[in-house]
Order: sequence, then structure tokens, then C-alpha cells
Amino acid sequence: MKQRKSNRLPLHDYSSPGQYFITIVTKDRKHYFGLPHNCSSQELHLRVIVEGLWKTLFDEGSHSIHQVLMPNHFHCIIDITDDTHKEIDHSNIKDRRRMLVPKLIGKFKMLTSKAINDYFENIGKGRPFQWQRNYYDRVIRNENELESIYYYIEGNPDNWEVDVLNARNYDPATLKRFLESFRRGNS
Repeated sequence: MKQRKSNRLPLHDYSSPGQYFITIVTKDRKHYFGLPHNCSSQELHLRVIVEGLWKTLFDEGSHSIHQVLMPNHFHCIIDITDDTHKEIDHSNIKDRRRMLVPKLIGKFKMLTSKAINDYFENIGKGRPFQWQRNYYDRVIRNENELESIYYYIEGNPDNWEVDVLNARNYDPATLKRFLESFRRGNS
């Protein structure tokens, strides 16, 4: 069986205090959510589900600084302030999955997928919704980077027509460069 390559930094503890820029994309970049200022009643219903469940994930040691739900993806900045977690064995995949950021994203994807598919099933459309298996992350290094990412998220709805994650703009080379920009910041 082919081993999937992880997007995570190999030795970074994703439970350690700091800010993390996360992007989660729907499977095949399929549009489900519309834009914040322009969506159908069904898209609005799905937006309410996703945005409502996002707010339930955090406790005293973590919170969301900013987020935006786009037609086929979700951008967010997570801030972890609690440093009372135990050390992990980076060579142990089970330990790595227990880190806070992967746990939050995994729980979010599970809860939203279930709720969205329950909605579709109730209106006779089966259970079509899926997120992509992985997600993209960037460990935010400083205040300038945090500010730049914050404004990128803030302006994302206005730039949807040229967004690299817009399925109509899909170009493997452009998407690869965009995704590598996340990884370059983490090297």
C-alpha cells in the first residue's frame, strides 16, 4: 500500500503554544458553501453547521483568531496558549495524532461531515459530503506573518474568482506552488 506523505513538520509539536494557519478543502474541491455574502438557502444552512461546530472545538488553552468558510474550503488561524501538554515521541504516529492541532482538525472534519451528511440524507440526497483526507498548515512565525495571513483570510471572499482553490481555476502547477508556499514557511 502506498504511504501518504505528511504535510506536517516532522519534529514540530503541534500542541506547543503558537499560531497555526490551517486550510481544509472539500474532496475534489467541490463547492458546497457559497460565499459569505452570496449563497443559496442550502449553502447558508451548511455554512451555519460548519461555523457553529467550529466554535465548539476550543477550550481555555486554545482559540480561533480568525476564520473564513469559502465555497470549497475553510481557512483558519488557531492560537494555542496552553503549554501544559506532555512531550510526544515524534517517531510514533499515534503520539503525533494526539497533538492538539491534528486532534482539533480531525474532530472538526468528523463532526461537520456527519452533520452535513445527516442534512443531505434528510432531504433525500444521500451522504455525498467529504473533506480531503489531509489539510494544509503553516506554523506562524511572527506578528508580521500573523497579520499578513489574517488579511489574506479577511480578503479571501473578495478574491474568490481568482482563488487557486476555486475549482474553475484548477491548474496543477499553480496549486502546487500555492501549497508549497505553506511548506516553505515551515522549513
